Amino acid sequence: MINVYQKQSSNQGQAALATVFLIGGVIILFALTLAFLALRVTASTFSAEAGSRALAAATAAAEDGIIRIVRDPNFEGTVPFPASTSTVTSVDIRKVPFTNQTKITASSTVGTNSKIIEVIVDVSSSTGRVDVLSWEAVR
Repeated sequence: MINVYQKQSSNQGQAALATVFLIGGVIILFALTLAFLALRVTASTFSAEAGSRALAAATAAAEDGIIRIVRDPNFEGTVPFPASTSTVTSVDIRKVPFTNQTKITASSTVGTNSKIIEVIVDVSSSTGRVDVLSWEAVR
């Protein structure tokens, strides 16, 4: 009688097991690299969005400061600006000594992103007209 079943060499099984482990390790390493990259892209996207929200809130606060000067040319002080629950925004309005100019500093913070806008306006003493002389995003 002929023996149909042949005994496999144990070396072939060990080589196959080592190959499976090697390929599995490469796949796991590739998956972890993709997960890390996805996490970094998501974090940078959220940071950019928070920076945009802080700049928009600071811009709105600076415009609110201009409106306050238009309504009352002698207004001075710091005013909190309610933008949203996750945003801390304020407007500081100060007269520039010995001129008809007023400096408006609007600051906003969303998360760890802070933006500051400085606006210099000129208030005509005869007509009360308010002209924006400069508008600068400081940070």
